[in-house]
Amino acid sequence: EYFGRKREELIGLSYFEAFPTLKGSIFKKQYNKAVSKSISVHFDVESILYPGRWIELHVYPTEERGISVFFRDITEHKRAEIVLRESEERFRAIADYSYDCENWFDSNGKLIWVNPAVYRLTGYTVDECMAMTDFPCPLFDREDRERLVSHLTQATRGSSANDVEFRIRCKDGSQKLVAASWQPIYDDKGSGIGHLSSIRDITDRKKIEEQLKDYQVHLEKIVQDR
Repeated sequence: EYFGRKREELIGLSYFEAFPTLKGSIFKKQYNKAVSKSISVHFDVESILYPGRWIELHVYPTEERGISVFFRDITEHKRAEIVLRESEERFRAIADYSYDCENWFDSNGKLIWVNPAVYRLTGYTVDECMAMTDFPCPLFDREDRERLVSHLTQATRGSSANDVEFRIRCKDGSQKLVAASWQPIYDDKGSGIGHLSSIRDITDRKKIEEQLKDYQVHLEKIVQDR
């Protein structure tokens, strides 16, 4: 039932015939460890007798310097691991290379992840930000702090917002104008697990906007003078 083969077909097969991946040093090493040290070991392989299925082998030494092996099907667990790993890799590929500073806060408002873009934006490394007890409050310009702390409180309670502008103080003492957006996130059961926020530098954009306004005012004055 386990392998989809009759017992008579299995009896007499060597482990190498049953599990081709054991032909290398993995099986030999584990076998020698189990026998010579009289300890049990376990590892997992993909079975040739049961295509597409992963089997966990528990190897136990016997008094006759042989081994007893117990099998457990861990295919679904392996598939879940692969899906999770691929999902994490995609997440990292997107988040770590995002130009904007991306943050993840838990349901209590504590920072649990920030992408490397935070260094480009603030001059602080990921580790330095993670070590801050109330990130990103230490970055807020003093005049904006009270307003932003209120926003953070609302974000922790499940609110969302877009393009909230404020000033930050970078590690080198310089000031930047940024815009932040955030939204709550939920698990598969609909329970809140915190919120995500994105912060982008709009300093240059604001300078250009101000220059365009000044230019527009200048043009209007020329037209009026004529």
